Amino acid sequence: MNETTIIPMPLFDKLMEIRDKVTKSAWEIGDLTLGIVEYNKLNLTHASKTEIYKAVASVIGKESRTVRMYAHVSETFDDPTRTAFDVLSYDHFLISAGCEDPKAALQWAVERVSETGKPGTVDEMRRRFGRGRPEEVTPNIDALLVLPGKIRDTLASLATLFDKDLYTEAVGITHELDDCLHEISDDIETKSMMETAQMGDEYPAPVIEGTVTIPESPAEVAE
Repeated sequence: MNETTIIPMPLFDKLMEIRDKVTKSAWEIGDLTLGIVEYNKLNLTHASKTEIYKAVASVIGKESRTVRMYAHVSETFDDPTRTAFDVLSYDHFLISAGCEDPKAALQWAVERVSETGKPGTVDEMRRRFGRGRPEEVTPNIDALLVLPGKIRDTLASLATLFDKDLYTEAVGITHELDDCLHEISDDIETKSMMETAQMGDEYPAPVIEGTVTIPESPAEVAE
């Protein structure tokens, strides 16, 4: 039994419209977030990616993990790749972004069209290209993140004992270390979240404009 047998045609068309809106919004949020990350790098704000994801999430009313995933997918696939596989849904890109060979996963989904008349499903892609459940690893990154602050506190307490310029340079180095450690923390969290999404345990909340009312009976469809 196919989708058009199960889903009334007016609602099928509406769902297709929603899919397109979800895809467009997700790409735009990911691209804008990457632009904000670059802006903060150029302006030396020392804002970590995690802080940026939280800020964007606060503005659009989504979880920061959702923004993180959108940014990762946008970073993984350039415009030519998106265009080449535009027949696929955004979730195809999201799942393939966590695969060892993302483009191979997308290519497989597209090639299914010639065999079945439609792209391979996201579930099929996950089963075929997923890496399996990762081992539970909990790196103690939090302990590292507090080190630069502790070093700055120590330097401040000793500031009167050595040259002012040397003190300023040392504090600058701790800020650079701070940025590097936050980058490491962000990369670890992103990898973990993409692996989780690949297992099908969690998905980012879709960004949908407008609403659709699902009828509870065929009679409501007729009305």
